[in-house]
Amino acid sequence: MEIGSLRHRITIETLTETQDADTGAVAQSWGTYASNLPAAILPVSGREILAASAGTEGQRYRFVIRYDSALAIVSKMRVSHESKYFNITEVIPDPTLRKFLTLVAEAGIRAG
Repeated sequence: MEIGSLRHRITIETLTETQDADTGAVAQSWGTYASNLPAAILPVSGREILAASAGTEGQRYRFVIRYDSALAIVSKMRVSHESKYFNITEVIPDPTLRKFLTLVAEAGIRAG
């Protein structure tokens, strides 16, 4: 993966819970975890989906970003790009040099 191919900007969001002081009710909302990350966005082909024995519930994408040890991205988070949301299903580190991190995600909105 060439650094120049990271031409898109994405935001990683995490689900946060807040408790209302008056009623005690818990409200969930998405908040920004990391923003303006350079990324390559690649659709996952049907052949790759079949090879992984995965269902085809939604369109799947790979987001490749630079590896950063300060980021602790997990599958409970989501990616936001151009007002579209992608639920992270897998986080795959680069097995050799730790230069890149691949996020496999499905298009759509995850219910809280």
